[in-house]
Amino acid sequence: MTSRKGAAALAIPMALSACFATSIHGMRERPPVLVSDSDRGVREVSQCISDAWVRLGHTPRTTPREHGTSIFVEQVVNYALPIMLVDIDAIPTGTHVVMHQFKTLHAGGDGRRIEEVRACL
Repeated sequence: MTSRKGAAALAIPMALSACFATSIHGMRERPPVLVSDSDRGVREVSQCISDAWVRLGHTPRTTPREHGTSIFVEQVVNYALPIMLVDIDAIPTGTHVVMHQFKTLHAGGDGRRIEEVRACL
C-alpha cells in the first residue's frame, strides 16, 4: 500500500509538469527554436506566418499581446496541445520574433515551420 502512495505521489507532479510544458505559458519557458528581428511591421509578419502555416495544413490562432501578437497552432488529441507558438512584438526598428515548437510526433521535426517563419522576416 505504501509503494502505491509513493508512486501516486511521484506521478501527480510529473503529470502536472507535462501539462505545464504543453500550455502556451509552458512553451514560453522552453528554449526557443528561432529568435530574430525584422524591419517589417507586426501585422505584416503575423499575416505572412498565418498564411504560411495555413499552406502547411494548419489552423493558426492569433491572440493580441501588449506590444504585438501571438500566433499558435494546437494539435487536438484528447485536449488542445499547443505545438507551435510565435510571439511577435513591435520594436523601434520593426519586430522581434520568438518561436517555440513542442517536439512531438504531431509537430514533426522537419524544420519547415521554422523556415516558413524565417521567410516572413
